[in-house]
Amino acid sequence: MKPQTVLRGVGVAVIVSLAWPAVTMAQRLTPLPHAMPGGARTAAIAQPGTANAPAVASRWAPLTHQPTFLTCGTPNANGAANPILLTDGSVLVQDAGCQDWWKLTPDQHGSYLSGTWTQVASLATDYSPLYYSSAVLPDGRLIIEGGEKVFLPPALVFQGTKDAWTTVALAERFATAYRGAGGNMDLLLLEGSPHTFVNEHPFDPNSIKAVEAMKAFIKQHGSERHAQR
Repeated sequence: MKPQTVLRGVGVAVIVSLAWPAVTMAQRLTPLPHAMPGGARTAAIAQPGTANAPAVASRWAPLTHQPTFLTCGTPNANGAANPILLTDGSVLVQDAGCQDWWKLTPDQHGSYLSGTWTQVASLATDYSPLYYSSAVLPDGRLIIEGGEKVFLPPALVFQGTKDAWTTVALAERFATAYRGAGGNMDLLLLEGSPHTFVNEHPFDPNSIKAVEAMKAFIKQHGSERHAQR
């Protein structure tokens, strides 16, 4: 899906029809590890001196104890992300984009399949990085740096409540994530409108309402000085 109409000025972004890729929710991830649909897959491994490589079972397997944490306690959100192997063999995993971190400790045999999850110290309440640099220090500690909030331009999103491609719930989560990242966003829900309603039905009352809201938005956030840059 692609946005149907995008108007941009310096510091201004207007999205007329809501249709963004997965990245708009600050990376839509699934909890680790990824389940293997339809059972374990097979992979061909080349054997020296053979013309045909035999198929062998994949070594990927789901953990016995799946992570239960989701992003900031929000169901169906990003979940476990950014696994980092520590010097003692345990794995630190961030609750994606949030302050809390969890540790996966292998069992007494060194297997992660039946390992256990425990929560470790959280970051400061005003620091919840998504993309950042990280390194494991020689003494086993983890250091992370960066990932601070960046400037996001004001945005106006139109969302039809009868959009079969993009749900209202997704639009609301997107707006929440955008505001949480430091951006200013207005979300306009238009009752009964489908996907791409402005382009397909330009004289519909909701389309006219959307265009008027867009004009007011540009007048509020734009200026001739910005346009001349």
